[in-house]
Amino acid sequence: MKSRIFALLLGGGLALSLCYATEVKQQKAAQSIAHEGCLSSPEHVTHNDFNYYILKAYKQMPQKGGYSVKAPSAKNLATKAVVWDAEKGELQVNIAQAQPSFCSAACYIMLLHALKLWERETQFSLPSDAWKMMDIKYGLPDGKMVWGRANANGPSYAKLIHDIDAGVSFTNINDARAGDFLKFFWTEEIGAKERGHMVVFLGTEQREGKTSIRYWSSNVPDGYSERVVPIEKMHHLIFTRIFRPSNFARVTKLPTLDSWLGDMLKKSCSFDEACKVCGIIASGTHSGIVQATEAVQGKSEFKPRGEKK
Repeated sequence: MKSRIFALLLGGGLALSLCYATEVKQQKAAQSIAHEGCLSSPEHVTHNDFNYYILKAYKQMPQKGGYSVKAPSAKNLATKAVVWDAEKGELQVNIAQAQPSFCSAACYIMLLHALKLWERETQFSLPSDAWKMMDIKYGLPDGKMVWGRANANGPSYAKLIHDIDAGVSFTNINDARAGDFLKFFWTEEIGAKERGHMVVFLGTEQREGKTSIRYWSSNVPDGYSERVVPIEKMHHLIFTRIFRPSNFARVTKLPTLDSWLGDMLKKSCSFDEACKVCGIIASGTHSGIVQATEAVQGKSEFKPRGEKK
């Protein structure tokens, strides 16, 4: 989405209206969610899989709440939704307060909530200083600390996960499963001129003879919601799957600033470069937009919120 919008907004940039108009135009073209469609993850999501916690968090997230990249919304997320409690030495994640929202924040808050669920249901826990590093700070520059990395343009989540070795990123939709994070781009641009969207992948469907992706995110104008969008409207797909959540403890070892992600506010990069910095070996067609196979189109054990098993 618009880490770029967010950063320019906080700096008093003049690009907000253009970026927001593009987001509105592209997302209004997306089909609103309809639950009769069949999700398509290649395999059943098990309790031992971190995707299980992502999907559990997804079902607990608020619905709608509005979409906004304006400063009051961003400040609310930093002061009410995600709050560092110095006395207890813990990061409080209040999903009910996380609205209105925008796409990179929606996915980040869902990630934090999923990590909290994972801690409660396993014997693992992240150190306090790692949680502190993951706090959302109002006005934090792109590329700085964990939130600044997640909120950056380009392959933000993919690079973060690669740098702490918490999972893997890939480009082929045939390898995707419900609960993977997905960054896709509405145009060919990656970086300073991008119009991207950060989402949680829920599956693929056939709609009017076209392979479409179902995803969850903060979407214009509703906020937290699901969408089904034909793949042909997307340019480049970068999926990220977390399977070593305990490695989020390594965020304390990261440099304070990821200058490469920070530079995505003013520079552009090729898809080759975006893949390289995230340790991605591209599979399928180069952009990751390939015709889904029968395996991907099979009936899923996972059902989106509102559907019956």
